[in-house]
Amino acid sequence: MQSNIFICYLKEFRIHHWVKNLLILFPLIFAGNIRNIQLGKQALIVFGLFSLLASVVYLLNDILDVKQDRLHTNKKNRPIAQGLISMKSALSVHVILLTVSMVGAFVYSGKQVFGLFLVYYLANLAYSLVLKKYPPIDIVFVALFYLLRPIIGAVAIAVPVSNWLILTTFFAALYLVALKRYAELASIKDSKIVTRHCIEQYTLDSLRTIGFLGLTVAIVSYGLYASTFPHLFIITIIPLTALGLRFVLLLDQENTIFENPEVLIFKDRVAIILFTLWLIMVVYYHW
Repeated sequence: MQSNIFICYLKEFRIHHWVKNLLILFPLIFAGNIRNIQLGKQALIVFGLFSLLASVVYLLNDILDVKQDRLHTNKKNRPIAQGLISMKSALSVHVILLTVSMVGAFVYSGKQVFGLFLVYYLANLAYSLVLKKYPPIDIVFVALFYLLRPIIGAVAIAVPVSNWLILTTFFAALYLVALKRYAELASIKDSKIVTRHCIEQYTLDSLRTIGFLGLTVAIVSYGLYASTFPHLFIITIIPLTALGLRFVLLLDQENTIFENPEVLIFKDRVAIILFTLWLIMVVYYHW
């Protein structure tokens, strides 16, 4: 029984979503500190603590959205929605892990990182309770959650973040979130069941337009950022552009797979190759 509960909580923590938290490590790489063992250790600690905080937020969202999740095609299979985890137990675990992540951030990384952790949690709470009901604020806020990750990573190792990198992260996130909403809306049209009423205020065309806008600005801003480096670092834009366009092609072929676009990169073979190629080029240059 205890092992079953443990497995249920692992599902609720959505560990596969921790891939988004790798953004915390980007400042370490792009600031040229990838060989600094001390800073690398600090960045990894913050990555672990933030991943715990992110899972706490997922748990909170599932507690607050349990009624809507039970109507959703996929979300109804989550342990809380199925009733495999009681509300009392979920709330207790939520409080315990929130305390661990916050105290850990304060002790190991200082007041600034703790403050950013608190901002992330409170912003997610505001989003879950109110802001997600109002498009396009819902999309913008989720993109901002992505943006907080590299900022936290930079503050943790005390390096400045380039404005171009901030723009790239935000608009790339806007692109991914728009694809996610597109998949949700397409799913609603197929199933005729509405689980998120603000989704109906979008159209497939408007979400596609937002996604294209985000992709375009992200590519341009990254290109301008890459051009500030010497030698041929600018060529790292090639696999990144191909990756973004790859997702556009997949959107036309099977749009519902984008309900978890940040995980799709590890399911699609071409996407894996393009992302790996980009990462190797970036790490090799900064090494």
